[in-house]
Amino acid sequence: MPNTNIPVEKIKQNPWRNLELYPINKEQVTRLVQSVNQHGFLGGVKARAINGHYELACGHHRIEAVREIGLKEVIIVVEDMSDDTMIKLMCDENATQSGAIAAAIMNEVSAATKRIFGAIMRCEEPSEISEGSIISKLFINKATQSFTNIKTALEEGNGLGSPIIMQYLGEGDEKKCPRKKQQIIDALNALKDSGLYTSIIKEIEAEIKTEDEAEKLKTKQAEERAKEAEATQAVSNLRNEANRQHKISERATKTRQNAARAKKNSEDKYPRILDEHCASVFANDFQFSAFKEAVTSEAGKRFIPINQQLPLAQQLMQELTAKAKDAKRVGAPFIKQYVATIIDQAIAKQSLIDKEEKDRLRAEQTLQSFRDDIDNLRAPLNRIISLGTKILEQISEHPDFINDSISGTIEIKIDEVMSTLKEIKKHF
Repeated sequence: MPNTNIPVEKIKQNPWRNLELYPINKEQVTRLVQSVNQHGFLGGVKARAINGHYELACGHHRIEAVREIGLKEVIIVVEDMSDDTMIKLMCDENATQSGAIAAAIMNEVSAATKRIFGAIMRCEEPSEISEGSIISKLFINKATQSFTNIKTALEEGNGLGSPIIMQYLGEGDEKKCPRKKQQIIDALNALKDSGLYTSIIKEIEAEIKTEDEAEKLKTKQAEERAKEAEATQAVSNLRNEANRQHKISERATKTRQNAARAKKNSEDKYPRILDEHCASVFANDFQFSAFKEAVTSEAGKRFIPINQQLPLAQQLMQELTAKAKDAKRVGAPFIKQYVATIIDQAIAKQSLIDKEEKDRLRAEQTLQSFRDDIDNLRAPLNRIISLGTKILEQISEHPDFINDSISGTIEIKIDEVMSTLKEIKKHF
């Protein structure tokens, strides 16, 4: 039903559009508000009907402008579109209207990754993929072994490569991909460094886990029906159904185990070292790539924590906007040098902190050593007091025990001990 008058409140975002990663551009919405006020809503928005609502394929900024104006209804094109088509239209619109914004490209690659990964993990061979889908085109004229190799690589956490992403976004033809190869590579690396790639794997693993539990429930129900019908003629058919469902359940469990393995390996291989929200701050993907390279270097990871990356990116772009006539033209060397300066300042500060820390630790060690010596002194002093008391008792009972040789030896030592103890006592 094309060109349909749709209530704005029933329009939802494209489920493959990550508004947190690639948020709505307020400046673009403002321009569209002015345009709609002057010329009316010119359309060009496509959506599909889902459960009484309409999911946008493209036109998010135009619909946001309509919401700001307060229009209750708009005419949009409603078509029956697959997930592949929804992703393709979103990607094409981004490429033509948003240009080389890193966040937009990351969103596209994220959507393609989730779609491809989910399809491959649920199948044992390419013939099981829905015929006619874009994903099925990726394996046309390819041996089953190629599919198996890709699936094994995913399970081992190696991830998808840029060629298969480009083929998908080009509807089976890598050359028709609206993005350049380096843009896809940079986006994939950013997804992995930010932890978003692992999040995608976790989402798929959770979906497959739910599907596995549903199949187990179906299997249990089928077996119960067969058991109840054992005394009837229908038992054979029900038992066959139970056996068939049991095989489906076993397959679902295997898929779940493979997905869990992929999630674990992905978590191990791609620790989070990048805040993905930085991508939406920069004017183009070249600037974001330069910033990403700087903050994820060994020095960057050490002195610029992940939670400080976004404020730093915002501060950098604010200064660029204030100083440069066209912030979009500021190149990678300036951005890398800016971050390098921040790192140098952090290193200098850390050096001072390290020196202060060393001095503090040295003082603590000296104090602890002093306390240990005092503790060590208590035991022999107690022993001297005990022995001295015993000697005094013996002298009182046997004064004839004392002679010149004993007196001379003990007297010198007692004087030395007393002198030392008196000096120590002065400080307490």
